[in-house]
Amino acid sequence: PKYSRNTYISNSFNSTIQPSIVTVQSDNEEGKALVAATIHNLMLKRATIIPGTLICLFNLLKNCRTLRVLHCVKAFAYLSLHTKSKVVIAKEMKLIPEIAAIMRIGCVEADRVQHYGAIVICNVLATQLDKTILEDLVNKDAIVDLKVVTLLRINSIVTKEILGK
Repeated sequence: PKYSRNTYISNSFNSTIQPSIVTVQSDNEEGKALVAATIHNLMLKRATIIPGTLICLFNLLKNCRTLRVLHCVKAFAYLSLHTKSKVVIAKEMKLIPEIAAIMRIGCVEADRVQHYGAIVICNVLATQLDKTILEDLVNKDAIVDLKVVTLLRINSIVTKEILGK
């Protein structure tokens, strides 16, 4: 297969059944989709953050409107449900603007992507965020963007209620 500068992460298991990082370089869309699905499925079993997982998920979301977006957003949603991983992703400054942007664009399974994106945003904003992150969200108009997305782009009442929280 062709290799590029983009690095994506797949997961393998070592002898103690702990996920470990293996980097895979590929321009193949199927490979990227498999990595996203693998991370999503691993989050179902154990929502823990391994070094490099967030970077991988953000890289997999770039310029994508396929089912891969749903896998990545669902992985973020599972991470936002557990206390330890929620604290880690709450420190990520670009998470909320990135999820809001994904909710704004059209993609495969857009209603489900918006629903799980709303869960991520609600759970992350419910944590005790650092003051600099809150100031950055306000200065970059991320809150206004969330209002616009909620009012204009989202059709599901349940998703609107989640964002309203």
